[in-house]
Amino acid sequence: MSTPEAESAERSFMLAAERRMPGVAGYRDPESRRETDRKLRDHVAGQLGHLAAKVGEIRKVADDEGDADMADDLSRLEERFRRTAEAISASAPPEQEFLGRAAMRSEELTHVHSNDAAMLEDLDLLGKDMGTLKYETIGTLTLREVEGTLASIELKVSNRKHLLGGASA
Repeated sequence: MSTPEAESAERSFMLAAERRMPGVAGYRDPESRRETDRKLRDHVAGQLGHLAAKVGEIRKVADDEGDADMADDLSRLEERFRRTAEAISASAPPEQEFLGRAAMRSEELTHVHSNDAAMLEDLDLLGKDMGTLKYETIGTLTLREVEGTLASIELKVSNRKHLLGGASA
């Protein structure tokens, strides 16, 4: 039985997912769960990889300018983007209970839908923050904002591991 909260969470996720990954069916149908999960992980990891490359380009400019402190900060940030991309890519082995189970409780679906919709929104925010970033305009505050949004995504990646691996019938 679906609750209004579950329906709202699913609707939010589906709206967020459809804009980024057309054809995603969601998690409600057991047959489409694995495909939805794979598409989501591929999308998030791909976007994070793209943003890591952008950070790498800015780091190279900082190196060229002799700004060792900024280059070090950017190098750490670039590595963090890559680790997060790897974590989401590796977060759903085929045997995970959530992906293979036929029946799901409404609250389980609500938590997964809400977490993944919020992760996609954070990813959009991160893309906007990074979209106009250049070495000439970057500062410590800008890096901290990017790191804060990335930390939010990292938390949601960690939550996914718990939600997908720790679900029970």
